[in-house]
Amino acid sequence: MRNTIFMTMVAASIVAVTSCSKDGSGAIEGENVPAPVSFRISARSDASQTSLTRLYVAERIGEHDNGEDLHCCLAEDITEVSSDGSSLAYSLTGMTAQWYKFAFISVPDAVRYGDDAISGAQMFLYDGVTSLPEAKCDFNRIYIDFEPVLKAQKADSTLARTADLHIYRKVIDRWLLPDVTLTEDVLMQRITGRLEIDMGILEDQFPHEIESITLTLNTPEQVYLHDQSAGEVLLRGDSYNDHVFRYDSFRWNEGERFIIRVDLLPETVNGNITVKYNGTSESAVYPVYAGNDYVTVKSNTRTVVHFNGIEDGFYEVRYAGFLDGDAIVGVDDDVWDDQL
Repeated sequence: MRNTIFMTMVAASIVAVTSCSKDGSGAIEGENVPAPVSFRISARSDASQTSLTRLYVAERIGEHDNGEDLHCCLAEDITEVSSDGSSLAYSLTGMTAQWYKFAFISVPDAVRYGDDAISGAQMFLYDGVTSLPEAKCDFNRIYIDFEPVLKAQKADSTLARTADLHIYRKVIDRWLLPDVTLTEDVLMQRITGRLEIDMGILEDQFPHEIESITLTLNTPEQVYLHDQSAGEVLLRGDSYNDHVFRYDSFRWNEGERFIIRVDLLPETVNGNITVKYNGTSESAVYPVYAGNDYVTVKSNTRTVVHFNGIEDGFYEVRYAGFLDGDAIVGVDDDVWDDQL
């Protein structure tokens, strides 16, 4: 998916709900009345070829005495392509007139690197086990595993330049009401971000030819599906691990800037860069921070860190959003915002 995705949700005519509340609690009259729902998902790119889009539907069931705040009553992959190939179509049956939480999530899928590929279906987990689409479970215990994307980027350092590796999500709370057709555009937002480290022209920055540059990050691997419908990104606190990204292909003495690009879950950067010189045992280690300030990866934001050379020993940091309509190409210089 190379950009945001628009989804249109249409609820067909529904009957007989006369009492409801904003948070989904309270008595519901006619809650067993059928309320069919259909979706049409349109993308402004060829996202359907490289991503997996899944819909989760959750409800509150008062008679469940199992500690579930939200019961996930449905989970389905959306794969049916329209005749013109420009949209995804899906219909829900068996819905009743009541309150639901709809969670739309899209992850990378079938993105190849070497002899392997990212499997989007393996990124949906529940208590550490792959969450199958038909699983019935506690909605707030579903999470997305970003580790396969980190693994792919470690194996292929060019992947963030050539593929969309981001997670997109939108969660909405809605009542299905009687005799009303609900038509709504749902805009999914990128909840991951990008870290770019601009090392500059290497022969101008370092005293010797470089054999390798290694970026070591302690970064989260997993994020919960739920966001309380306000866009919060809730990371799993026990999912942080060290990841090492190694780069050993350089164009020395050609005046070319060397830039590291890694797509990550949003979090304060905790890591360092190790530069090893060619033909020697000498190396240098630089923590990734700007002066006395930490560097932060933010959702839907590119964090660009400029290395100012070994004499300065620190970085300059700038933040910017992704260029609308393309998750690969950057933004113009005048769009940068240091306070974003």
